[in-house]
This record gives sequence, structure tokens and C-alpha cells, in this order.
Amino acid sequence: MINSQTIQKLGNEVSFSSFSNEERSAYAKVISECLFKDKDCAKYFPIDPESNDVFLVLKDGVILCKLVNCAEPGTIDERVINKKQNMNIFLMNENLRLALNASKAIGCQIINIFPETIIEQRYEMILGILWQILKVSSFLNFLL
Repeated sequence: MINSQTIQKLGNEVSFSSFSNEERSAYAKVISECLFKDKDCAKYFPIDPESNDVFLVLKDGVILCKLVNCAEPGTIDERVINKKQNMNIFLMNENLRLALNASKAIGCQIINIFPETIIEQRYEMILGILWQILKVSSFLNFLL
């Protein structure tokens, strides 16, 4: 069931997207469950599952890097993740590139998704990335 619809204008391009509120809510809950005790992520919680907060907390790349490490521990060296308060766009881009490249390394299909995709809040693409990372995580946990 599609519940949320957005129209985004990026330059001369207008795009229409929709996504399920249930899907967004489920991902917010899973992220909270996986990372709530992580001291580096404390500033992002709580994530309101009934709002678009889940997209905002991913914007600087820290949560995305941490999720990759939840799916496949040790994929990203924690020391290289930029964790400063009020990061500039360059540090955010660095984290997001790190997370996207690491996502590819654990088997996610990251095609035409760039740091800008997340910074510009392209909801449907962000949900696609989350789904893939969480799918890898679930599959690995099933095997263990």
C-alpha cells in the first residue's frame, strides 16, 4: 500500500515518488533496534517511525556506515567514520561514499546511487539501499 507521495524538483528535473509508510516505519524501528546502544549513534535517537526522521538521520552517513557493520561486522573500520557534530558537506560525502562502497562489498546492488541521492533525500532510493543492507543482515543472521 502506497501512503506517502512526494514531488521533488532537482534543477530542471521534476520527479514523483511514492513509498509505503509501513516500510519506512519498519526500517526506522530496525535501525533503532540495531544501533540504539551504539554511543556514536546516540544523537540520532529516538527516530520517530511515523515521520520522515529516518531519512534525515541517514544524511551524514554515520548511521548507514554503522548499519553496514551490523550486516557484516568489520566491513568499515570505525576509525575512518567521521562522527563530528555539525559535519560539513565534504565529511558527509566521505561517510556516504564509504557506506555505499562498503554496501557493494557485502553484496548490495548500488546502481546510480550516489552520496547526493541521500543528501537530496531521494526517499524511494534511500529505502532501496536500506532494504538491501537489512536483507544482507537478515540473511547472515539466519545463517549464524
